[in-house]
Parts: sequence; C-alpha cells; structure tokens
Amino acid sequence: MLTLEVFTACHCLSSATAKLLAEKAVARVGRMNLVFRDEVADAAQARAIALIIFPAFVIGTEVLTVGLPSLAQLVGLLEEKIIETRDA
Repeated sequence: MLTLEVFTACHCLSSATAKLLAEKAVARVGRMNLVFRDEVADAAQARAIALIIFPAFVIGTEVLTVGLPSLAQLVGLLEEKIIETRDA
C-alpha cells in the first residue's frame, strides 16, 4: 500500500490547509496511508529528497507536488500513482 507523506513547515500559513486537503484526497482514493511530516522533526527525510518548499506531497522519494494543488489535482496525482504501482 502506498503512503502519501505531507511535509509542512511550522512557519507556513498553508500547513493546516495542506493537511486537510491530503485527508480529503486520501479518503477519495482509498487504498493509501497518510503520514504528516514536519520540516524540523523530519529534516533528514526532507533533505534526502531535496525539499526546500513546503507544503510538499510525497510518495516514496517522488515529490508529487509542492504548494497547494486543488483537490481534483491531488486526487488525480494519487490515482496515477496507484495505477503505476498496480501495473508495475
């Protein structure tokens, strides 16, 4: 099962919105775990995938998008990843 990781920064005004957006998107696509990451507490993971802009939506080591996409855009990205892993 895939895991969507949402990296946020404490100074970012859109962190709460990013978390809510991720929860809604994962609820729509199902079959996916959701983990919230903090740029300070999870700095090693953020550096490993070269994150410098937050919020960021990540699966594995692939940054799907940064900033705040629309719900439809995020759902589309997640559905693409589910199809990719199913076909692999």
